Parts: sequence; C-alpha cells; structure tokens
Amino acid sequence: MKSIIDARCKECHSKDGEKEEVPLVTYDDLSKFLKNGQLLKVLTGPRDKWSKNSMVQAFFEKSEENKKAWLARVEKEKGLEAEREAERLAVVAWIETGAKADFYNQDAFPLPNRDEFKPLTKEFRAGHLVWFETPATQPKEGSPPPQPKPVNKRAEAKKKQASVESLTQSTHAHLLTFAVLWGSIGFLFAFTPLPAFIRCTLSPLVVIAQTIDIMCWWLARLEGIGPYFALTILATGGIVGLGLATQITLIMFTMWDTKGKIALALLAGLFLGGFGLAYVKVIKPHLEEEKLLAAPKNS
Repeated sequence: MKSIIDARCKECHSKDGEKEEVPLVTYDDLSKFLKNGQLLKVLTGPRDKWSKNSMVQAFFEKSEENKKAWLARVEKEKGLEAEREAERLAVVAWIETGAKADFYNQDAFPLPNRDEFKPLTKEFRAGHLVWFETPATQPKEGSPPPQPKPVNKRAEAKKKQASVESLTQSTHAHLLTFAVLWGSIGFLFAFTPLPAFIRCTLSPLVVIAQTIDIMCWWLARLEGIGPYFALTILATGGIVGLGLATQITLIMFTMWDTKGKIALALLAGLFLGGFGLAYVKVIKPHLEEEKLLAAPKNS
C-alpha cells in the first residue's frame, strides 16, 4: 500500500505540494483520515462526482482541464485505465479490511485473487502484494506477510510451449514457403554480375540459415540443452533477415543504372533515419520502462 499511496498521493500531500497542509507521507498522517472514514470516502463514489475529489483524481485525470489529455493517454496506452483502477481498488480493499499498519509499513498487503486486481503492474505487485485464495489464509496483524513463491522460469516457459501437433503444422508450412521464397531470391542473386565468390556464398546462405533455424525449433524442446538451441534461433533469424536484405539490395543495384542506384540509396537512408528516430523516441524509452518495472524494488 505504501508504494501505491506514495506514487499517487505524495506529489500533492507532502511538503511543498499543493496540499501540504494535509500530509499523507506516513501511516500516522493517514491514520486520522482512516479513523474518521474520510480516506475511504474520497476513494469511492460515482466517477461523475470525482471532479471535486482530488484524492481519486490522483489516480486518473488531475483536473477537469486535464481530462482530454488523460483520455488521449488512455487511448495511446492500452490498459492504463484498468491499471489505475486496480490500484484504487487495492487501497480501498486495504482500508475495508482494517487498514493495518503492519501491511502498510512492510509494503506487502495480501489481496484476494480476483480479476479486478490482476491489472496491477509489476511496480506495485512484485515483492509487495501477496495473493491469497480465501480470507482464511490472510495473515494476522503483527505477523510477517507470506513471501511469494519463487518463480520457476523454466516451468513457466514450458507451459507456453507449442504442442507437438501445432509445431508440426507450423514446420510443414514454413519449410515449403521458405524454400520457395528464399530459394527464388537466392536463384536471382546467383545470376547477378557480382564476383563468383560472393554469389556462391550468399546465394544459399539464407536457405541454410532458415533450415537450421527450423531445426532449432525442435531441438529447443530438449531437456537441459534446449535453451541453448532457443538462443541459437536469435542468431539464425538475424542471418536470415540480414542475408535477405543484402541479396535484395544487391539484386536491385545490379539491375539499375546510376540514377536508380542513387534513388535506392536515398530510400535506404530514409529507412535507416526513420528506424533510428523510432528507436530513440519509441523503442528505447519502452525498453527502459520495461527494465524499471522488471527491476527488484527495495522494501
């Protein structure tokens, strides 16, 4: 609970905040509003009444003026509304079960295993919220909260593994289509005026790499050494992608005169520039956010 309240309330309810006269930094600060029921009151009620309810707005739009910006963000970040609603409901659940100080100070409040809480992000769930199946398993006040069971990543991965029947169908379809597509491109590349060494090396490269790639789909199922073949797919997939790009580019360059080659170079520059911009503005920030969410949080 402390993590959620700190993230959503401290910005305004702390020193130098808009509502510094109503601090919500420690459990003692919260206790007075827990006793008189004010904290629960401002966290519940119809959404159309929330324009005067700054506490609930902390989870969603900050004000009426920011409502359009919030709706635009919700449209862009799918699931954001559900995540914030799960946070609000988690705080409400904590209050309704007695708002125990131990759970707040240890930042580990057990929640019932219900769908309404499942949108909680790793930031607030991993290492802080411990699920229980029935109220009878809820720990007593004063006792340390139960620790989550360690995750067996190998077992979790096995659950997502495709069945033999599904993998057989996929292998059959991909072997036929890849053999035709990559073989045709390699055949065209073999007739370019490039040096024989380059043609003899690159022409069969993509088909060979793709064949090894599909073999690794099956070898990755082996116990013990399977993960190494799964990692090999990263390399073979990269070779297939780069090999195809190289073959297609060189085929087109040998087909056209100087003007055509300049046009291709410009198109390649635009593509690389667009990819670089997408990486800086979209991909890299997203990866950094994922790292922060996955990183263990200190209690």
